[in-house]
Amino acid sequence: MGYFPGKEFMLPTGQRLVVRNPVPEDAVRLLDYAHVVLQESEYFLLEPDELQLSEEEEQDWIREHSEEDGSLLLAAEVDGFIVGLIGFENGPQRRVAHRGNLHLSVSQPWRGIGIGTILLQSVIDWATAHPTIEKVSLSVMVTNQRAIGLYRKFGFREEGCLAREIKMAPGRYEDELLMCRFVKPNS
Repeated sequence: MGYFPGKEFMLPTGQRLVVRNPVPEDAVRLLDYAHVVLQESEYFLLEPDELQLSEEEEQDWIREHSEEDGSLLLAAEVDGFIVGLIGFENGPQRRVAHRGNLHLSVSQPWRGIGIGTILLQSVIDWATAHPTIEKVSLSVMVTNQRAIGLYRKFGFREEGCLAREIKMAPGRYEDELLMCRFVKPNS
């Protein structure tokens, strides 16, 4: 199961950060968070108007992450507000259950103070302890140098690049960088 014991961290701002598994009752807050971060950055595949999940669908998504053995969903909260989110899903078949993909976001006003680092370290620690997970993968737009720097700091290496993978606007494309990190000594 995607269980993570909630942890508290002190931010450089002096504020307390809580990292925990969201519960279905957080669905509206998670949807509100998603709408905000989609407005703040071009680095997401979804455009703001494409997020059309209902509260019930979001609750189901949260439950899936808590019930699936190789999935994890973590929310970062400050003063009861969700300021960051990280998710991981492994492959559904046995031959690909050893690897999975993560997605990470931090709301713009909260970037640069260590929240992404805390969330990423939490998933790496969970994946390292997980009996099945060996490889953590992700994709990131090549222009998102801040995120790429964070991933490299955690030992992620480049696996390849997909040319013109994301169409930002007519005639404007972004390449997508594929990165991974092995979390077991012999993997």
